[in-house]
Amino acid sequence: MFNPPLVSSGGFTIASWNIRGLNNPLKQKEVRSLIVSQRLGLCGVFEAKVRKTNLVAICTRCFPYSWKWLDNSGNSDIAS
Repeated sequence: MFNPPLVSSGGFTIASWNIRGLNNPLKQKEVRSLIVSQRLGLCGVFEAKVRKTNLVAICTRCFPYSWKWLDNSGNSDIAS
């Protein structure tokens, strides 16, 4: 498993990950595992090739239930 750099301050841990292949369920499991194992409070995940039609399902699998997520797929003319 890849371990992105973590930043911790006051008990709040942040990570960012420029990940490739997030359409793959194994990568989604890896993201969720990192979030849970490191008890992250915020995680930025960057992936350029997630299809809009898969976005909700992927985020549901990656992020814990209580998390909110944002995307910028609506800002691209070439997003699929």
